[in-house]
Amino acid sequence: MELDELVSQALDDACTSLVPAPGSSVCAATPRDAELRLASIIGFSGDRLRGTLGIAASAAGIRRIAAHFGIDDRNERGVADSMGELSNLVLGHVKRSFSRRDVLITISTPLVVRGVAIEICGREDGNWYERSVSCDDDQVRVWLDLSVDEGFAVGEEQCSDGMVSEGETLLF
Repeated sequence: MELDELVSQALDDACTSLVPAPGSSVCAATPRDAELRLASIIGFSGDRLRGTLGIAASAAGIRRIAAHFGIDDRNERGVADSMGELSNLVLGHVKRSFSRRDVLITISTPLVVRGVAIEICGREDGNWYERSVSCDDDQVRVWLDLSVDEGFAVGEEQCSDGMVSEGETLLF
């Protein structure tokens, strides 16, 4: 499996399951009219790779995320925490997909920033992946900026990561 395919599949799966929106779909991000107001950025690193994952949302997207976590959207601290947790969950999903291909990463703590209008500026010279889960002015954008060292390769065969699969029963 190629790196592009692995990252794209992991982001699509994570966005579909973790950033639900009625009437919307996950697609490659394109600029929209809705201004992004809040962003959470989280770094990661591993052997021969490093990068950041970010999530930014419009005012309506922030309300959707807050509701998803059961937070009143007027609670600024709770909203910031829910954005940080969402980025942590999405990157955790990516980490699990990577580990199944023998690519191990370590995740840092998310940083949440607020602004009047946040603009996402992707790199032209690297591995940049961006997704949008949007419906009208309700916009949530997810991006992953990845740097890999020369000679980096993704495992061809899926390996067991020792983690319980989603929906699987775990008995103690």
